[in-house]
Amino acid sequence: MARTDAGRRYRIGRADLRDALTWRAVLGSVTVLLLTVGFYTGIGLLRSQGGAEPGAYLQSMAFQLRMMVPIVGVVFGYSAIARRRERHTIRLFLSASYSREDVYVGTLASRVVAASLPAGITASTICGIVLALASPRPMALVVFCLSTLALTGAFTSVAVAAPVVGGTARRALGASLLVFVTSIVLWSPVVSLATLPTEGSGASETISGLVWSLAPTQAYSFLVQAGVPGVDGPGAIVVAASGLSLFGWSFLPAVIGHWWFSRMDI
Repeated sequence: MARTDAGRRYRIGRADLRDALTWRAVLGSVTVLLLTVGFYTGIGLLRSQGGAEPGAYLQSMAFQLRMMVPIVGVVFGYSAIARRRERHTIRLFLSASYSREDVYVGTLASRVVAASLPAGITASTICGIVLALASPRPMALVVFCLSTLALTGAFTSVAVAAPVVGGTARRALGASLLVFVTSIVLWSPVVSLATLPTEGSGASETISGLVWSLAPTQAYSFLVQAGVPGVDGPGAIVVAASGLSLFGWSFLPAVIGHWWFSRMDI
């Protein structure tokens, strides 16, 4: 039974992946990502320091990617379910003995793979540049790549779930971008309020890190910092919370979206 379910979801995912992975989408995403991170760090860091220290380079890359990778995830994910509803392909799948769970899981998996392709190509290219410039610890590069893919998956999961709850692709795009803007810009006041009762105490820094780790983009930055040797990064508790945060941002929207999708009017 499990093999049958996996096979049905694979067939749905494969069909959706052909729609998502157009060469224009992948090439455009990779080009934007590489231009953004390349010009900022590859040229600026070399000129200012006369060389590229791998730890500083990776942290600079992470700062840029946390601004761009979520948008890639949103672009690949926000219209997946909405377009299926508009084209009535969901009804076709359901009439062909596919379950709603098959449709949702297959679509989500295909969009995560599609968004991870340009993000993975960019992260691998950055690691190649670091290896060419210096001899970093392999674990730092592994953490950097895995964290980048986790951030991509988190925002893709949010974007795929958003139209199920919101009803339209436009609302889904707005909701997904709101999560992104909140984690980048609007989370600082939340951290300030959370640390106000413990201000001046030894626990204030830990609480601040834990609250910051709830924002997916900052959780990504913490994980990259933790993987770079010789950097005064976050503590072990904050690193663990950051890993759980990215997992939660990937898993919980998928669960909520699936639950809503199983009850919505197709």
